[in-house]
Amino acid sequence: MFVIIAFSNIHLMIEAISADNKEMVSPRRIVVTGMGMISPLGLDVKTSWQRLIAGETGIVPIDLPFVKNIKVAGEIGKKFDPNILLEGFVLPKDLRRISTPARFALAAAIEACREARLLDGKKLKDEIDPNKAGVGIGTGIGGGYNISEISERIKRGEECSPFDILNLLPDRIASVVAIKLGLKGPLAMPAAACATGNLAITFGYDMIKRKADIMIVGGAEATIEHVGLNTFDGAKALSRETDPRKASRPFDKNRTGFVMSEGASVMVLEEREHALRRGAKILAEMVGYGNTSDAFHDTAPNGEGAERAMEEAIEQMGGLPESGLTYVHAHGTGTPMNDKTEIPVIKRVVYDRHKLKEVAVSSTKGATGHMIGAAGSTGAVFSVKAIVEGVLPPTINLEEPMDEAVGMDLVPNVARKAQPVIAINNSFGFGGFNIVTIFKKSEG
Repeated sequence: MFVIIAFSNIHLMIEAISADNKEMVSPRRIVVTGMGMISPLGLDVKTSWQRLIAGETGIVPIDLPFVKNIKVAGEIGKKFDPNILLEGFVLPKDLRRISTPARFALAAAIEACREARLLDGKKLKDEIDPNKAGVGIGTGIGGGYNISEISERIKRGEECSPFDILNLLPDRIASVVAIKLGLKGPLAMPAAACATGNLAITFGYDMIKRKADIMIVGGAEATIEHVGLNTFDGAKALSRETDPRKASRPFDKNRTGFVMSEGASVMVLEEREHALRRGAKILAEMVGYGNTSDAFHDTAPNGEGAERAMEEAIEQMGGLPESGLTYVHAHGTGTPMNDKTEIPVIKRVVYDRHKLKEVAVSSTKGATGHMIGAAGSTGAVFSVKAIVEGVLPPTINLEEPMDEAVGMDLVPNVARKAQPVIAINNSFGFGGFNIVTIFKKSEG
């Protein structure tokens, strides 16, 4: 009993000292120091961003065997050459060990680590402690291509190779990055349907708060094949439009569903003092997140959980600034149900409750399509780019805004120069996942 009381008293003393001497307590702040992307718009962040703000689309016509209803997708396909993008990190003969989404994830991670100046050639710099550098890269579905291909070989009577299991396991999307880059810190492969990429970012945030110095985080997906397309079409989620410019129409009255896409988006999160000590360029600071469950329906959102997730993230960052532009990168899938639910949620949070006067909202899925497990981290990368570049990405294909969005600035069709001080990145997923991340302009 004496030990318990003594420990409790010591704990209270520490709390009191911390409260009275805030300057002695240095909370770990998390910043973004690098980003990478493989998207339908391009095979790096620069190309993807340039095409996005130019109002272009990465959605293309497709004609796949056993896919009857879906004629467009955000397909990467043969544009991605692993022998070029993974050169020096993976030998050509070892590519058979790495699934398509894991290849996307590794390429995006390499780009992000190069921007963050973590690599010395093809390996981690000596100054980086590998035990405090980890990986959290998730997927919503995994290697659809690989599963379909293995299934077809089995049906033909062929035996599986020793490498097939490596193409099947979804955790390889994270572990391949850790192995190839020599990262020995926390390792996880989060999964939260279409909110996966954002969940991975929150995992990295928490790991740095606790013990890590650096986390490579994001999401990857590769599912432009007959199983993924037909199952989502069967769920009435996909657009059956045949014109790539009309298929993905977030917030438009005539939206008909989302467009399936693939790729990977990754960012380097880093403890701020660690980044400053090594002279890294800080792109933005991550200042909060929210994670809630609808506990409502298998596929339909109800808005209540999304609203709480936004409020959780805002509370964690200490409240929204009263002046300056707040940018909301909406989940904005272009499905009748998501957009009808999300827009009123954004209105209630930023307009009604927090009384913000300068707000802009856009969805980039008109240009990229819906990258499923990579959607949340793609939104995070574009949110940070909006802060860094002082440009708001447009909601393309928006011809007739839905009634619920009256009075809102949806940045229709054309990018606009503006300097957001805060970027809120929404992501929601089947099963009632609601994950929101918030970034702000770096102080230096």
